[in-house]
Amino acid sequence: RLQVVLLIIVGWLSWKLVQRASTRKVQAQLRLKAQRKKAQRDEDMKRAIPCDVPEKMQAEILSLTIPELVSRMKARKLTSVAVVSTYCVRARAITKKINCVTEEFWTQALETAAELDAKAARGEELGPLHGVPISVKDSINVKGFDSTAGSAARCFDPSPADATIVALLRKAGAIPFVHTNVSQCMMLPESDNYVWGCSLNPWDNTRTPGGSSGGESALIGAGGSILGLGTDIGGSIRIPAHFAGVAGFKPTPFRVSCQNLKSARRVGMEQSMA
Repeated sequence: RLQVVLLIIVGWLSWKLVQRASTRKVQAQLRLKAQRKKAQRDEDMKRAIPCDVPEKMQAEILSLTIPELVSRMKARKLTSVAVVSTYCVRARAITKKINCVTEEFWTQALETAAELDAKAARGEELGPLHGVPISVKDSINVKGFDSTAGSAARCFDPSPADATIVALLRKAGAIPFVHTNVSQCMMLPESDNYVWGCSLNPWDNTRTPGGSSGGESALIGAGGSILGLGTDIGGSIRIPAHFAGVAGFKPTPFRVSCQNLKSARRVGMEQSMA
């Protein structure tokens, strides 16, 4: 009996050691993956953004409301290219200070803006958000880009399609131009993770912008985006909106589609998510 017990103990210990070694190997691989992803983001941010908008005009664009921007773009007093490029430049400058953007889509955004300007020139029907750049939380799918949710396991896994809410906003004329930072798997009221690091509050860099949609609140609060998408179960839009002094709300469950979002929610939590 003693021999049997000893064999069981030795077998269990051996299994635990193998399991621990395997876990450490996976953790090391994920750390390397996260480092590669952040290095890619940092390298992308060194690329020049094509923007020939004078600084005075940039300041005017950044001061306008959404209705004012849309009205001027539809009247062809402003181009969507000018508006999008201005917000791309502003978002990058802010991110260097408070680390709120995780990935830039400016190449694709400027291409879309040029297409919308061409539609306006042809006199075609334009959407209610014609040419408006929007920022998107890094858990909401944008076609061709990762939705990491702050998790290394989700890096280098581009989304095959837009989330339904993103597709609807595109149809209305909006242009996604960046992904923004979150807490890891959106589980805390902050915006810090092992992939992108910590986002800072635009009003006080010693404090958090909240979370989990804190990258959104920080970017919008600092004037780097005029409209953003987040998600909310227990305050993930409302808390950071309060912390950064911007307007944010959680709509009635199921009023806004949650299709093609990446999150850590369990089955059944969809009813409380927006």
